[in-house]
Amino acid sequence: MLELNLRSNGKYHVVGMPDGSASSYCDGMAVTRWLEDAALAGQSGLIFFHTSDRDIGASSEGIASVRSTSRPVRFEEVLAPADALDEVKTVMYVAVACDAAVELRRVRFTNHSSRTLLLTTTSFAEVVLAPATTDAAHPAFSKLFLESEIDETLGAILVTRRPSLPKDEQPWLFSVATSNHIAVGKMSFETDRMRFVGRGRTTSTAEALEHDRPLSGRGGAVLDTVAAIRVPIALEAGASAEIDWFTGVAHSRLECEGLVKKFNAAGAGNRLLAGSNLYGEALLERIGASKADGRLYERLAASVVRVNAALRADATEIASNRRGQSSLWKFGLSGDVPIVLLEVAHEPEFGRLQTFLRAHAFWSAHGIQSELIILISQEADGRLYENVRQLIFGSVQAEVFEKRGGVFLHDLAALDDGDRGLGIEPRQPVGERRTHDAAADDDDLIAHPR
Repeated sequence: MLELNLRSNGKYHVVGMPDGSASSYCDGMAVTRWLEDAALAGQSGLIFFHTSDRDIGASSEGIASVRSTSRPVRFEEVLAPADALDEVKTVMYVAVACDAAVELRRVRFTNHSSRTLLLTTTSFAEVVLAPATTDAAHPAFSKLFLESEIDETLGAILVTRRPSLPKDEQPWLFSVATSNHIAVGKMSFETDRMRFVGRGRTTSTAEALEHDRPLSGRGGAVLDTVAAIRVPIALEAGASAEIDWFTGVAHSRLECEGLVKKFNAAGAGNRLLAGSNLYGEALLERIGASKADGRLYERLAASVVRVNAALRADATEIASNRRGQSSLWKFGLSGDVPIVLLEVAHEPEFGRLQTFLRAHAFWSAHGIQSELIILISQEADGRLYENVRQLIFGSVQAEVFEKRGGVFLHDLAALDDGDRGLGIEPRQPVGERRTHDAAADDDDLIAHPR
């Protein structure tokens, strides 16, 4: 099962995918782009590296993004596959600053070969700086308002979104890289996606990844804005090097430049990492969950963020549906966000109910919107509905009961066939289940609006 890596400070959120790609959000604004289409997965928020033999200049066989192995891993574990590049091992850490809308991706590269290698590392992210729904609805139009700049003095990429209306704010983004290792060439930048990727290619097959030359350094009002930074270093046999990539947002250019200077300073990455766990620890304490619970919530979140085909109804059932999104409104549901369904048949399942209430709070605190529907089984006795209602009122999600993006309670017996066709019914009954400690046991309750 996929497992997300969620990082947040309560305002700025990072959603990391198992393949190493990620997207970022700040106060309801998408900072970088991530598309749900499985065919386009891994298109943004990646770090790539390319190795060459320093002495003879013979290129290695391939280019690999910093991504997970087939086993379940955390960002703190080894994330690069072996294969042709097993002579270079990588470890990636992702964190969000506790006091600023800034994220860090630190990658440690270790040369396990017997010779010096030229390591060309490249970050890549598609910039949005707009609400995700706005960007998804009209991506080509949304991209027209972005302007990029490569500030050689600061050694950073700056991107801003021109206001489309006088009342709109003008957000700014920066991207900068630092290293504890001496570079063998000049750091280079790219903000034009076409120049980086090329025609008829994807991010993983981009033209810029087929060579280790400096990036073009183009800025300005490009058609498709990205933030890519290339850092070349020489890595001696047995040596390790760390490179920090910072991305952050601000409300003005002056504030943005101040953040660049702050996080471009020596030791900035270590200081950010030192305080990055404060929010997560406080959140788990507030909702009454453990670290193990937090990892379970991250695993469950994978089916909330990305549609899992195995959990959808079959094609015939979907095709038979004759109702639209507006039919969800009578249940208090918007239909704009993923729906999580939980059926409760009797009180011994209250442990599972508590798990999902805490998971919903955890997701919301990390910027993942969803609506949790609790359905009282047709076999339940008449007192169960009120008992569940009282349990919700005493839980961490009491304040979002029957509110958009919150928790809803309904009686399964009151649903007609058309409601079930909309997906307001768990795909599998859970009335006989007693435990909730296995993610595979809980994951089948995640549904998506049809």
